[in-house]
Amino acid sequence: MQLEAYIRQHTTVTDFAKRIKKSRQQVHRYMNGDHLTLSVIAEIEKATEGQVTFADFASKSEGAAA
Repeated sequence: MQLEAYIRQHTTVTDFAKRIKKSRQQVHRYMNGDHLTLSVIAEIEKATEGQVTFADFASKSEGAAA
């Protein structure tokens, strides 16, 4: 599941940002596939209880490159 879809279905950007201790702006960057590191993806995967995974970000970046 894409991060944007997870947030839309389960929470708000503001609440998700608080959960992972990042700013709303940073969460929007992550939703766009920007500024992602393996540690950030691991935090997101943990915060979403595995509903958003590394593979979800990888498939988004592959689609953007095509």
